[in-house]
Parts: sequence; structure tokens; C-alpha cells
Amino acid sequence: MKALFYRTFYVNMDFSFFAFLGPLLLCVVPIPWLYLPEVVAGLPLLLLFQRDYRDQWDDLAATLPLPTWMVVAEKFLLAAACTVVYPLMMALMQMFAADAYGEPFFPPTGADILLAMGSLLLFFGCYLLLMFWRGPRRAGLMFFAAIALPSLLVTLILFLAGNDDLFYQHLPPSLLVMAAWFVASFLLSLRLYTHQKVGSSRAIPLPGHRLRDRTSFARAVRVRGKSAPLRALLYKDCHLIFRRMPAFLIGLVVALYMFRYELAGADLCMLPMLGMVVPLQLMALDEHAKWTFALRLYPYPPQAVVLSRYFWGWVFTLVGVVLSVGTAYLVYPQAGYAVPPNTPIFLCWLVGLVLIILAVEIPLLFRTGVSAGKMISIGLLVFFWILLGNLLARINEDNPLAALPQVLPLLVDLAPLVPLIGLAVNLLSIPLAVREYRLSAAAT
Repeated sequence: MKALFYRTFYVNMDFSFFAFLGPLLLCVVPIPWLYLPEVVAGLPLLLLFQRDYRDQWDDLAATLPLPTWMVVAEKFLLAAACTVVYPLMMALMQMFAADAYGEPFFPPTGADILLAMGSLLLFFGCYLLLMFWRGPRRAGLMFFAAIALPSLLVTLILFLAGNDDLFYQHLPPSLLVMAAWFVASFLLSLRLYTHQKVGSSRAIPLPGHRLRDRTSFARAVRVRGKSAPLRALLYKDCHLIFRRMPAFLIGLVVALYMFRYELAGADLCMLPMLGMVVPLQLMALDEHAKWTFALRLYPYPPQAVVLSRYFWGWVFTLVGVVLSVGTAYLVYPQAGYAVPPNTPIFLCWLVGLVLIILAVEIPLLFRTGVSAGKMISIGLLVFFWILLGNLLARINEDNPLAALPQVLPLLVDLAPLVPLIGLAVNLLSIPLAVREYRLSAAAT
């Protein structure tokens, strides 16, 4: 067991440090994470499984003198640690926010913290069971499935019971059942991991027949002109988006939509942040498929490779704006309310900040790689949340950090220019991204 923890926290220190610290920094943001703790507390295990798949750890572990129960127990012990540490940090930050800001933040009760830990036991029981059963190849899809299945089960139980406080009223038995499921999941995972054929189930299947070329001659003829490399890369990215990312995008849209609320006359909907995440996920898929190395063999100019990443950031930012505005005009009238009048001002600032972060993120991804780039992106996201919280800090006039509300009228007047500024920063960062891509290509 010591050897496994030595590998996780010392050999892979550069990765594990950010994998555990990045979600912990998210807990600092005073958002009611306790109502959906799986989103944050499950990230370290998700990132570790993705790293194991990239390092082919399952194939290597089969050749080492390690008991199989020990390999399974390591992940369950890490899950138990996350179950305790992250809800406590979430509750602590929520208490500080309630004390400093007042409404709409409320201090969590002890029952809230215990139920958050219990829901994490349910989540980790499902997630680790799925991972040891199906393997880490589809870790992201299993992550969203493990969030959805317990949530649907709990919602069904509350609906049948007709009592939303059922688990609060029966707290000790509920926690015992959740802990029993976590232990049962460990035993089932141990059995599944022991009896599966390690290596053959992880390997990429090789078809025994010739693959047919499904690209028609007419489609190949249309790919001409100076923009042919860019169009070819966009076609490849479209294939990835429609074949490999639907579940990820649906889960991401649902997660961003769940944090939607109305404050200070504005509809705070974070769907435009899709433009930050999709280019990162595309680069992660390319790295897993070794496309970054194969790309050196094809005559794609660096400008086309870089522009393809910016293009999808712009497209999904626009898609997020359309979804945000469209759902606002659907949800608020049905509830009998008018659409908040300051929503366009908030969207302008959000789009501008997303474009500025995108201009910083893409050159960093080319410079540091996807593994370190994910952690840097999480850090940028934390900075974005802190900045946004300071912008809205006028809900408490006694807040000593509320420096920006004094210039709020100026921010409102500048809102239409912020997306243009963000787009200009994007265009100025393209040469820097091309330079970083050339340096990374020369290093490999």
C-alpha cells in the first residue's frame, strides 16, 4: 500500500498535487457546493483514472507483485479521504461567506454536512464500481453516470415518500445505508477487478477486416484551397464532438445550468463558459489518441492548428450565449416573472472574460501540455469566480473587499465594449499561441 501511495503522491507529484489542490481551491469559492458535492469532490479521482489510463497502469500493475485487493483499496481510501475533506472545506467557506455577506449565503447545518458526505459515499460507490468493472477508458462518461444514477434514485425515493425531509428525519439509518453501499461496492469492485482479463480488455480492438474508406470522392474534391488544412482539422474536430463528446457536453450544460440564479436584476447563467472548456477537452482527446504526435507527419501549418482551437472556443461561447438567452425567455415567463433587465450587461462581461481567459488558456496548453493545462485552467476558473464575486459584492455594503461596486456605473457603461476587447485580446494572442506550438513541436 505504501508503494501505491508513493507512486500517486511522489512519482506523479506534479500531477497529483494539482489534481487534489485544484478542486480544493474551488471549495474556497462561496458557492453552495454541498447541494451537489460530487462535482468537486469527484474530480481528483476522475483525473487520477484518466492519468492511469494514459500511463496504462492496469497493464503495468498486473506485472508487479501487488495484491489486487491493494490496488482497489488504494482508490477507495482516497475516495474516503475526499468524502471527509472536501465537504468540510465547502461548509467552512460557506460559513465564512454567510458571516461576511449575509444573504443569499446561509451557514450549513451539521445534517447538511453529514448528508453531503453520505451522498459522496453513494457517488464513489457507483463510480469506483463502474471504473473497476469497465476500466478507465471512459472515465468521464462514467463520472457523469455515477452522478446521475444516485441523484435519480434519491429523487425517486423522495417522490414516492412525499417528504423532502425524509433523509433529515432519518439521518442515522440513511448514513448507515450509504456507508454499507460503499463497503459493498468495495467488495464487488474487488471481485470484478480480480476476475477481469487485464490487458486484453484495455487494449484497443484491432478489426480483422479491412476498414472501408467512407469518404466519398465528391467530399474529398471539395477540400481545396488555402483553407483546406483548417477545414480538414475542423472536420476532424466535428467528428470528435459528435462521436466522443455528447455525454460530456450534456453533463457540462446541465452542471452550468444548475448554478443559474437571479441577483441584482441580472440572470446569472454560466453557459457561455462552454467556450473555455470545449477546446481543453478537444486537446485532451487528441492527446489520448496520440494525435499531437501524428500531426507532425502531416502538412498542417501551425496557424491552422492554432486557429482550429480558437474557432471552437468562439463557437461554443456563442452557443452558450444563445442557450442562456433562450432559456431565460422560456423559464422566467413560465414562472410568471419578467426577464431580469440587467441580463445583457452580465452576458457582455461574462463573454468578455471568457474570451480573455481563452486567450491565456490556449497558449498555456500548447506550452505546458493538457495535463498541466487542466490545472492551470482550474486556477483561472477560481480567479474568475473570485473576481465575479467581488463585482457582485455590493449585496453587502460592509464587505471590506467590495472595491469594485464604487465604479459599477462605469462597468455598466463599458459592458458593450467588453466582448470586443476580449475578441481583440484573442486575435493578439494567436501569434503567441503559434509560437508556443512551434516550440512544442521542435521539442518533440
